[in-house]
Amino acid sequence: MTTTDDHRAAAGPVVSPKTAGDLVAVLHRAGLLPTRRRREVADRLQGRQHCVTAQELFSELRSTGSGVGLSTVYRTLHALAAAGEVHVFDRDGEAAYRRCSPTHHHHLVCSRCGLVVERTAEEVETWVASVGTVEDFAPEVHRAEIYGVCGACRRSPACPRRPARDHTQCDLPSTGPTSPPTRGTE
Repeated sequence: MTTTDDHRAAAGPVVSPKTAGDLVAVLHRAGLLPTRRRREVADRLQGRQHCVTAQELFSELRSTGSGVGLSTVYRTLHALAAAGEVHVFDRDGEAAYRRCSPTHHHHLVCSRCGLVVERTAEEVETWVASVGTVEDFAPEVHRAEIYGVCGACRRSPACPRRPARDHTQCDLPSTGPTSPPTRGTE
């Protein structure tokens, strides 16, 4: 199995609109008119296993010849996030976005490549209820995100990247110029 296959196998089911009409509905739910550029932004999020920053998404779109502006990318992502249509992850202090399934779940997030694995976790639900009882607290909302390093990145010493790094050594697609690691732990 290649590293790319490892990432795909770990990701689980992906939620994605089936038709252009579904994509338009997503934008409408976010309070946006479904312009061509906004549809391009929303479409780029479909089926994505890794979270992506606004700048990365902008670069991807521009590399395909899109005329979308950076401000349109930011505004669209912010509106989609505010409407609950995309999930926002922290990646080194920068917001990164991914469209998740609509059911309650928790996340395992690779701090190297940005892979997001959705999982239901009965243990988390049990713990939340137990702590609520012990502390006489009525939890209304909870969210569990566990950051670490996925198996594919652990097995590939050439993959100490965030999504903008070169992947010629680890069989993941390159998404931008090679840059040195940004943390002292890498």
